[in-house]
Amino acid sequence: MWKLSSVFLLAALSGASEVSSYWGRPASTRLTVRDPRFRPNSTSLTSAYPYVRSQTNPHLRSSIAVSSNEPALRVESVASAVTSDSDVARSLESRLEALETEQRARFEALESKHAQDLEALETELETLGTKHAKDLETLKTELETLKAEHAVLQRCIEVEEVYGDDITKLHVKSECELNVHGGHTTHGHHSIKGGNLFVSNGLGSSKCSSSSSSVDEDVGDGDGATVKCSGTGNIIVGHQQDDLSAGHKAITGSHNVILGEGHTVTSHGGIVSGVGHVASGAHASAIAGSGHTVSGAGAIALGGNHGTARGSNSVVSGGYQNFASGSYSSVSGGMHNTASGPNSSVSGG
Repeated sequence: MWKLSSVFLLAALSGASEVSSYWGRPASTRLTVRDPRFRPNSTSLTSAYPYVRSQTNPHLRSSIAVSSNEPALRVESVASAVTSDSDVARSLESRLEALETEQRARFEALESKHAQDLEALETELETLGTKHAKDLETLKTELETLKAEHAVLQRCIEVEEVYGDDITKLHVKSECELNVHGGHTTHGHHSIKGGNLFVSNGLGSSKCSSSSSSVDEDVGDGDGATVKCSGTGNIIVGHQQDDLSAGHKAITGSHNVILGEGHTVTSHGGIVSGVGHVASGAHASAIAGSGHTVSGAGAIALGGNHGTARGSNSVVSGGYQNFASGSYSSVSGGMHNTASGPNSSVSGG
């Protein structure tokens, strides 16, 4: 309490600035004043503190003297500090402006990039939309086509399920046709009711030529061949397509009925059965027997072995190595017989 009273007294004598100067000094230089109120017979402040001035610490007096110049020094120091703070403020403001400029530039760059990306995405989206629209139109067209084809199938094909036998029957209605292109393999039985089996080489003519250098060739039947034989349009019984070369030597003709094995058929319109025959004449046939050669148009060999029917419409029947070279000639039975003149005939022997 007495220290606080001393402070107030010093503040009254030397101003508030000396108080801070006083408290800023070491304790050894501070003025110690005892409170006169605790001294007996104290009647007034003047009588209570007669020794204040005389007993003032020399350091305090020096401090009081120096403190009279401190306001000017402090103003100058404050001014200097204000100037320094102003420089700092300007520096901060400059840095802030630089940061704002940099951030603005970055923002503008990002905004420009985002605008470009957005434009690119919009273009891509528009392109995809156009493509999808075209694809959708294509799919719609295909769907309409499929619907039309399905309607045709519904009109021409009837599916019948036979319950209890686990059989499904497919019926092609009479007003429709079933066209199969390319290879086709079926299993099981086939029945043709009220119709015919039509087989063709697909070249548009029932006749064909075995010559590779000539079309429109007269093959001896009075009709000119218009196409080259293709080896198709035949009915071949007993062999599959993949083992045909193993079953026969050569099937290059068209529109023939071929049974047996080992045959060479190069023309059209014949029937060949038995074993190892050569049929090269138009409409020539070799039926049964083995090893016959029928090269005349309309010639035929029946039974026997190694007979030759070279004349047009000639006949060799039975026997062994019989030879019919005249037109309309015939050899019946026997061995090594020859009918060379037109309309000639050899029987037996």
